[in-house]
Amino acid sequence: MSQTGIWLERFGRVVRDLDSNRFLDSFITALKPVAPVESLLILVYRRPAPPVVLYEAMNSPEHDMFYEHYLKGGYVFSPYYRLWRNNGLNGFYLMREILPDDFTDTAVFKNYYMHTGLQDEGAYLIRLDEDNAVLVSVGLCHRNFTPDELTVYREIEPLVSGCAARHWYRYGEFVPSGSDPGRQFHQRLEIALDNFGNSLLSEREAEIVQLFLKGYSNRSVAERLNIAQGTVKNHRNNIYFKLDVNSQAELFSLFIQSISHGSAADDADPLAAFMKKAKVKSIRRAS
Repeated sequence: MSQTGIWLERFGRVVRDLDSNRFLDSFITALKPVAPVESLLILVYRRPAPPVVLYEAMNSPEHDMFYEHYLKGGYVFSPYYRLWRNNGLNGFYLMREILPDDFTDTAVFKNYYMHTGLQDEGAYLIRLDEDNAVLVSVGLCHRNFTPDELTVYREIEPLVSGCAARHWYRYGEFVPSGSDPGRQFHQRLEIALDNFGNSLLSEREAEIVQLFLKGYSNRSVAERLNIAQGTVKNHRNNIYFKLDVNSQAELFSLFIQSISHGSAADDADPLAAFMKKAKVKSIRRAS
């Protein structure tokens, strides 16, 4: 029996267990025959709040990076998260197909993805409504998915998406209230990403910083903005000079440090408050 046939044979149990506490187990069991997956993650993206983990089975390096970096704010840089925020359609997406060019040269990759141990990753993006979506991610550590495995993942996508959406469609009703600390942090994080550096940089420089933080290389930025790579490099040098950093890694670190100085109540640049506080500390030390 083909892998698709095996999955379809188990599909009846998935349908039977809709709206029950057995659904997750049946759903995972049905996915397992497709490929020898070494990482499986199911989470919910929520527009006004951080992601919620529904299930995870990851290798040790990925597990550590996931809880130490991804869930503490790194998720906003995830290509899958950005795909959802940019209104990506339901479907199965290979990570390597949606990454910006030269992503492996960026600080985002070197600070997170390089340490997960994954060689290949694919995920179902399943939109529940305007503000919520389920992500079902499968990964391999020692090889890429074969063409046959990818064919199966794509063939069963309508059933996977349909069942997941039907079972978790009410998830938006359980988003925490505005006073929830996680929700407040998420809002500060999104505002920080949207406004980082705009009080200190030109409009074009701030736009380029946004792309750098989202994992775009010089070449990718040039292609996206339809400008020459030399122009991007000139802007990058000006950005580094104004922000007193020397690399994308330092720029990324500066963003992380500035998050706590943002506010969920306004659209201010968190870097301005961070720089002001750092300057005050410097003056105090000098005196």
